Amino acid sequence: MININLYETALLILLAVIIIILVLYPRYLRRKYIGKPLRLRVGQRFKFNKILETSHGTLIFYANPIFCGVRRSKRIFETSNHMLHAKMNENEYYIASDDESGGIIIKDIKINKT
Repeated sequence: MININLYETALLILLAVIIIILVLYPRYLRRKYIGKPLRLRVGQRFKFNKILETSHGTLIFYANPIFCGVRRSKRIFETSNHMLHAKMNENEYYIASDDESGGIIIKDIKINKT
């Protein structure tokens, strides 16, 4: 019969916690946010997809950036959270511009598909 004392049990639990923290949790974070979010620049145009997270005055969202008139694959962006940003609709086109306080505000634009 196997006799495991309290000390060995505590070591096994500690080992399991270390494995979870060092191995499994970073995989979860990579799966949740693939790569580091790009900073939204003034003049950047994009097609909005969905908001991922709003916390600590920061808005993180998926969008298809538009460079030189060509829509690129979906990327993660971050910008300062603004009350107008909550009104963004999926599959709409937006542009980042300056606001009075020196921050970035997102405005709705119409893009003609030709």
